Amino acid sequence: MATESTWRKDMRPASFRGVKFEVANRDYAGGRRLATHEYPKRDEPTNEDMGRKARQLSVEAFQFGREYLGPRNSLLEALEKDGPGEYVDPWGLSHTVRVRQFSASERLDMGGYVAWRLDFVEDTEGGGHTSRIDTAALTSGAADDAEDAYVDDFADRFGVIWPDLVRSEALEQAEGWMDRAGSVSWGTPAAARSLLNLRRQSTALMDKPGSLADGIRSTIGSLVGGVSTGGSGGNSRYTAARELATMAPERPLVTSSSSQATVNQAALSDLTSGLAVVQAARATTDMDFEVYEDAVAVRQQVAADLDEAMATASDPLYEALHALRTAVVRDITVRGADLARLDDLTPGATLPALVVAYAYYGNAARETDVLSRNPVIRHPGFVPGGNTLKVVRDE
Repeated sequence: MATESTWRKDMRPASFRGVKFEVANRDYAGGRRLATHEYPKRDEPTNEDMGRKARQLSVEAFQFGREYLGPRNSLLEALEKDGPGEYVDPWGLSHTVRVRQFSASERLDMGGYVAWRLDFVEDTEGGGHTSRIDTAALTSGAADDAEDAYVDDFADRFGVIWPDLVRSEALEQAEGWMDRAGSVSWGTPAAARSLLNLRRQSTALMDKPGSLADGIRSTIGSLVGGVSTGGSGGNSRYTAARELATMAPERPLVTSSSSQATVNQAALSDLTSGLAVVQAARATTDMDFEVYEDAVAVRQQVAADLDEAMATASDPLYEALHALRTAVVRDITVRGADLARLDDLTPGATLPALVVAYAYYGNAARETDVLSRNPVIRHPGFVPGGNTLKVVRDE
C-alpha cells in the first residue's frame, strides 16, 4: 500500500493549454524509425536507424457537472487552436504536443457529461531550432565513392594475357560501346569530344585498365551531366543515365574456368552499366517529384538497379554500392515525405475532362492535371466513365 499511496500522491490534474479535464485512460507509444534493407542473394537483412519516432498519446478524457458546458467549450477552443501546446497528464508527465484529431460524445441520458478521445503527437514549442542532414550531399558523396570502387574493381579484374587476341577482343567490345553511346539523341558537343578522345586513346589504354576505366567514367559523366541543367535537369539526367545503362555490352556468365577474355568482357559490361546506374542515383538528388508515388517509384527503381549490380560485385564494390543504396533511399524518403498523394477517381459517366476536374477539385482549370496523369484519356472532351483515373489528392 505504501507504493500505491506514493504514486497517487504524485498525480496531478490533467490539462491541455491550461484547460482541465479528467482522464480515464492514456495510451503512450514511441520507438525508433528503422529502415530494413534486404538484398538479393544475402540471407542477413540490415536495419538503418533513422532516429526516434515522434511520441504518440491517445487519451480518453471526460468533463462533467452542472456547469460543464463552459469547460467543454474552453477545451474545444484549445484543441482547435493552431500550433503546439502543453498537455499535462495525471501521471506526472508534461508533453509539448500538437492535436492530431479529437472526438467528443454527449448523451441526453447522461446530462452534464462529455467524453473525449484526444490524439496527440509530440512536437517542439514554436517549431524549435532544428538541424537537417543534407541527405542529397550524402548521396552525391556515396556516388563518388561508388565510381571510385568501380574503377578499382575494373583495374583488378581486367587483364591482358595473350596480348594480341585478348587486346583485340577487348578493344572491339569497348569501341562497340562507344559507338552506341555516341548515337544517343541527347548527346552534347562536350560529350562527343570526350568520346572522340577516348576512342583515340583506347588502343594505348588497353594496357592500362585503371586509366581506361577513368576515361569511361569521365565520358559517362560528360554524357549524362550535359543533358540538362536547372529546372527538371535531374529528371532528364536520370532518364539519360538509365538509357545509357542499357547500352552496356552483354555480360557473360563468369565461372572459375572462364577465360581472361570472358572475364574482361564481364568487367567492361559491369563498368559501363554500373557507372551509368551510379549516375542515375546521383541524378535523383536534383529530381523534382510532383507526388509521393513518383518519388517512391524512382526510389524503388534505383534500389532495384543497385541490387542487381550488387549481385555480382566484389566485396569492396558491394560495400560502396550498398552505401549508395542506403543514401538514395534515405534522401528520397526524406524529400518525398510531405509530397501530395494520388487518389483513385472513377467517373460514373463519360464526361469532358474539365467537368471531371471541376467535380473533384472545384476548379475546371485543373483539367491539365487530370489529362497529364491519365494517358488512357484519348480526347479531353470524352473521359470514359467507369474507368479508374489517377488524380492528385485535393488537400
